[in-house]
Amino acid sequence: MSFKFPLITFLLVAAIKLSATEVTIDVSKLEGKSSTFIGESGILQRIPDSEVVLLNVENLPALITVSSIQKGKISILSTIWLMSDSLSISGSVTNERFQLSPEKNGKILQEDLEDEWKSFLKNTPKASASRPLLVYVLSKLKFQKTEDLKTLAFSVEADDADFWAAEKIKIHLSELDDMGYNSEEELFQYLSAYDKKGNSVTFHRPDKKFLLIDFSSSGCRPCLQDIDKLVSLNADFVEDLEILSIWDDPKQAAWLSIGREQKEKITWTSLRDESHAVFTKFEVDVYPTYVLIDSQGKVVKRWKGSGIDKVRKYLLK
Repeated sequence: MSFKFPLITFLLVAAIKLSATEVTIDVSKLEGKSSTFIGESGILQRIPDSEVVLLNVENLPALITVSSIQKGKISILSTIWLMSDSLSISGSVTNERFQLSPEKNGKILQEDLEDEWKSFLKNTPKASASRPLLVYVLSKLKFQKTEDLKTLAFSVEADDADFWAAEKIKIHLSELDDMGYNSEEELFQYLSAYDKKGNSVTFHRPDKKFLLIDFSSSGCRPCLQDIDKLVSLNADFVEDLEILSIWDDPKQAAWLSIGREQKEKITWTSLRDESHAVFTKFEVDVYPTYVLIDSQGKVVKRWKGSGIDKVRKYLLK
């Protein structure tokens, strides 16, 4: 079983071009950088001994972190508000002292953004969200309560209404409202997500078959390993079962790249839940999770963890 946020989900050091803007970060004057990582949106890469780090970010401004990993635990040394596509970091990793230049391109956020988020919720409706806070909450979207996100969305001032992070939070909330799934009655009709071409598509449940929804993440090794069993299950129950794989991957390029060889075995519908709305609506908190739905749209069974063998036994009853 792979729980939702294993280290591998965060630590993707393969050379993957994630999209948008390539940022050049000069680390030639940064001391003690062995086993130190830099990244954005939880995707980290090791800081090399060379002078320059090339970091791909989806949007600017962005939050990037300088982190160390000890005994499998990620420790954030510094959070940087990155405002341009070039930055120089100097100082020492050992004593966690960093300087940025030019100053207009970045700012070290001394305050704890998690504390700022808690303070925001406590002081609402008087408070308004800063842009760094919006990006932070977006990066932690899967940890947040829907009602708190609605509070945040309503607080965004007019000048920030079109800010990219505010827009993505609103999209998440909109997709939650628009989904054809009644969580109280556990009745499913349809959902929308992204295909391999980056298009938003709507998937409707089959009328005369069972539907098995495979909730996975590219950073979850058991999810990728289960694809072989899903291929076999799909072949053996082709007349009675349809499979839908939903991937909790916010980045299109990473989704297409990670586990590519395994994913190429998928012949059924496979979509990416960019905003995490599908996972939130179905209250999925473990990778993988399998949800079986009957021909009337009723959820009849859930399995958490690698449970394909259990799915097979259930279908054979």
